Amino acid sequence: MTTIGVKHVTNASSPTLTRMTTSANLLPGWNNALTRPQATALLNASFSPYSGMTRCNLWDGTVTALYGDRCYTDTDTTNMGQCMVRLPKFYYYIDTTMAADATPRVVYWISNTVGDMITREDGSTYPIATTDVHPAFQLDGVTKDYTYISAYEGSLKGTILDSSSGATIANNYTKAQFRGYAEAIGLGWELASVQCYGALQFLFVNEMATLNSHDTTAGGIGNGSYGVSYTISGASIANGNTSYGTSANSTTYMTYRGIENLWGNYAKWTEGIHTVNYRIWTHPQTATRAEYQDITFPGTGYADFGSDIASTAGSHIVTCYNSWYFFPATNSGGAAGTYFCANWAPATGNRLLYCGLGTSGGTGGGVFGGNLSTAAAATATSRTQYIGTT
Repeated sequence: MTTIGVKHVTNASSPTLTRMTTSANLLPGWNNALTRPQATALLNASFSPYSGMTRCNLWDGTVTALYGDRCYTDTDTTNMGQCMVRLPKFYYYIDTTMAADATPRVVYWISNTVGDMITREDGSTYPIATTDVHPAFQLDGVTKDYTYISAYEGSLKGTILDSSSGATIANNYTKAQFRGYAEAIGLGWELASVQCYGALQFLFVNEMATLNSHDTTAGGIGNGSYGVSYTISGASIANGNTSYGTSANSTTYMTYRGIENLWGNYAKWTEGIHTVNYRIWTHPQTATRAEYQDITFPGTGYADFGSDIASTAGSHIVTCYNSWYFFPATNSGGAAGTYFCANWAPATGNRLLYCGLGTSGGTGGGVFGGNLSTAAAATATSRTQYIGTT
């Protein structure tokens, strides 16, 4: 049974997080002196979900090959299925017991086992419960062992949104059009959800122990492309399951554990979130496809998050709400190298979310960057997700 966590001093502008180490949740050799590559190696070897994250071919919800298998392919999706990245189920917990202290701090925890005991900042303990499963692994209230996100930005193969290498990345379609192309793959297929992106945020911060996802000198991966440098998918094919990027320029792709251009290049439509005059409404992952729509706002099945999104236009995120997704709470006074190190572009009215900022990305983008747009807009691409069936 294993847990890992990172501590965030919320009033400090530094994006560096402190790794948590206690006798109850100590990984072999894990300590605060570890560098990022060492930490990654340990996670790969011994801790799920990281040890189980991998590119794979997925056909109708069945894995036909894992990265490294003789039959695995990044190109032949017609015969082997979509090229996806498998995300194993995990539980999360945010310790806010000292959030109002003179040194305000929260700790973001990940666990792979119900019953794991967490020692909180105030000295009390908390056992991980079944209800702590990250919502990326729930479909209509049913917990799934895995979810799958596309390894590549979407391309069109006929009327199907495809994830493969060497294909022309589709863009300038509305979210509704992309949704139709994703659902045309078959039952269980949708656009990548806000819950899935939230899971990736938690995975990133616990692996890298930084909020600065785009600066390699600060422990991040890299800028990604500020705008569109790659109209053909597959720049990361040689990187496989590893992460890659650079902060030396704004034209090089990035990849996070097999997910090419998770940020940068094109912006990506994100499913399951509406904002109405800055108010956040989210929809749990569902097999009821009719509820994923962008005509009525907030819409059937969308729940009031209870807070408004940060509304200062064109500013960098300073604080986020403590939730399964790092929704921006304030974004005035930050910068590319402070706090969450990411730009947020809000807007009033009925809005949808772009993740993985494209032309407004780079040193303002990264894993926390976002942009709100109208349903009529057609300036983004999309990723697919296999969320399963009930």
